[in-house]
Amino acid sequence: MNMLGAYIPSDSFVHRLDGTIRLISFIALFAAIAISEGVIGYLLSLLSIVIIYRMGKLSVIRTLKMLKRFNAFFITVFLMNAFFQPSSEPIFSFSFIVFSSRGVLMGLDMVLRVAFAVLLSAALTSSSTPVSITDGLRTILHPLSYLRIPVDEAASAISIAITLIPLISSESREIILASSARGIRVETEGKLKAKAHSLAPLVIPLFLAAFRKAENLGMAMEARGYSSGMRKSRRKNSVRIGRSEILFLILSFSIFISSLIIKEVL
Repeated sequence: MNMLGAYIPSDSFVHRLDGTIRLISFIALFAAIAISEGVIGYLLSLLSIVIIYRMGKLSVIRTLKMLKRFNAFFITVFLMNAFFQPSSEPIFSFSFIVFSSRGVLMGLDMVLRVAFAVLLSAALTSSSTPVSITDGLRTILHPLSYLRIPVDEAASAISIAITLIPLISSESREIILASSARGIRVETEGKLKAKAHSLAPLVIPLFLAAFRKAENLGMAMEARGYSSGMRKSRRKNSVRIGRSEILFLILSFSIFISSLIIKEVL
């Protein structure tokens, strides 16, 4: 089952990149999305995402279909900005509720930024193994180790969290199917209140499953001799920089600089 955030093996241009260079380039793209402004900035962000998906041989349409599970979150973010954003020229106001065109625009802006960030995150995790992400984080954060910051533990924790996202998603689907087999109706359509009431009994089993997976993972790591306090033999942080890595760095930082210029001009 192909899930949002799961690694998809391929021989694409993005998949063949060095893990550290790929992570640095995606950080620049995330920064470009964060500072994008105006219609031109949004179009540039959308164009960059389409280019990355094409270079990674990933399906934008399939990812957009998986993005529908965030509909409730997107609607909540939009309504929070549309009805609770202070404005000197409100269209409608009552007590602390203020509906204004400024709030609507800010709501749309926030939803687009989050959607672009999720799409870019899916492209990163779909083209990178957890090991390559861990190695990239460890290399980027290596200077902090001289300040006695546990870089290896932090990189491993982030990598494990990324790995568990599709596993927890799969576990939630299994719980929903098991509940449906027992005659428990799970609402996936209709009003938000009805869906919340039907999903509430599934929260505890999902948390128990997550804690069980975390406990099993911890026991497996201890059985293999892992300890956060022991001295580990560090391998040399090697970064492979070839023509492909240089081209991808130029592309990502060009997009970032273009977003910065558009922000300054607007």
